[in-house]
Amino acid sequence: DLPRPYPGKIVPGGVFINNSIFHANDICINLEYCTQNRIYANWFVSDCGVVLRLKNSNKTWFVANEVNQFRRAGILLEDDRGGGNSVHNVTISLNWILSSRKETKFIEVINPEQMYDIAVTDNILEGSAGIDLPFADKERGHIFRGTAGMAMQTEKRGRAVIKAGETTREQAQFR
Repeated sequence: DLPRPYPGKIVPGGVFINNSIFHANDICINLEYCTQNRIYANWFVSDCGVVLRLKNSNKTWFVANEVNQFRRAGILLEDDRGGGNSVHNVTISLNWILSSRKETKFIEVINPEQMYDIAVTDNILEGSAGIDLPFADKERGHIFRGTAGMAMQTEKRGRAVIKAGETTREQAQFR
């Protein structure tokens, strides 16, 4: 054993992935207990199960990616309730995500109680997938805004149909 020139503890760095094309059957990128991750400008072309899984991972950017179809979730945020690292400081922004399967989720969340500072902004979500997000909790620092497509329904904005003779917003049926 040679002595290391720097005696401090080695802490693993993050994952930096850009300008790549992914094709997978199950999970394209599976990050567990990772920090300082940057995933940007990639193309996920496969019909995988999950595009990005973050389990107890933090400080992650998922930005400017194109995601084409998945069988379960575009992004899966998961906490194992183990008391260690939690999912926090995650930015999901400027992505184009497509799923025409109603049983899928653009974003799925498992055990969100300890998650905080999740920002989902300015994405385009195309298709009929749902969103499973506890982002109404602003006290935990969550931001969910500027996202077009199916996600607009979550914010109760978008196109409304007001039947003849009705005049109030409360009577409108949001689509």
